[in-house]
Amino acid sequence: MNSFYGRTMTLMFESFIDGNLWRQRAVRTLIGGTALLVVAGALSLRADQITTAANFGPFHAAAGELTVLPNRNVAALLGNYSPFTMNYVQAGTFQTFCVERDENISPSTTYDVTLNNITMFTGVPLPAGVAYLYQQFAIGNLPYNYVDTPAGARTINGFANAYTLQNALWFFMGQYSGQENNPYVVQANNALGGVAATFAPDNGAHRVSILNLWAPGQSHDRLHSYQDVLIYNPVPEPSSVALLSVAALVALRRRKS
Repeated sequence: MNSFYGRTMTLMFESFIDGNLWRQRAVRTLIGGTALLVVAGALSLRADQITTAANFGPFHAAAGELTVLPNRNVAALLGNYSPFTMNYVQAGTFQTFCVERDENISPSTTYDVTLNNITMFTGVPLPAGVAYLYQQFAIGNLPYNYVDTPAGARTINGFANAYTLQNALWFFMGQYSGQENNPYVVQANNALGGVAATFAPDNGAHRVSILNLWAPGQSHDRLHSYQDVLIYNPVPEPSSVALLSVAALVALRRRKS
């Protein structure tokens, strides 16, 4: 990554974490008042929220597929989900999966969310295997019991279910072992060209991002962080959006000068 942009994003992130005025001034010194536009846009994510369904929705069992209701801003980010993965349980909801194995999430609870490509608790970049599998799930293209036949099979019966998919996702996150023969792990390896490719950072290639969950009003406070979940969206991954925004602003300043 270009050192100019890398240092810019580091300073912006530090200002998010603790609001230190010195670091905010450093951003202004580095690229001028134009940086404030990017900072303000990122901070607006603090108001974005999702609410988990009661009992996490009908397909959750111990771990697996969750039903969440996004607010308007988050809903606007959603990509071309299948009818089996969006508005399926309730109008306005979409289906998602946990990314962290050892983080908490509660049913019937509202969380602030921030869009990211890295987990908060373990600091792991989103792997291509996870992004690929969730993309295929979201668009209805995964071998999966979407129609839930017989009733309850979408959760845990057989192989094409939420339990097996969740284990595959955790395996690629480096949080669960012994899944080499999991059919979803095998599918991802075959689709992406091998084990090394599935564990490599996705960097937005599959239009999947992480939603970091926080206690309301406590975004970016690690003491109030909760589970991370997945979202399929049609825009470039968040760090690229920020970098492109900074680049465009700098280019504009150069043209004007």
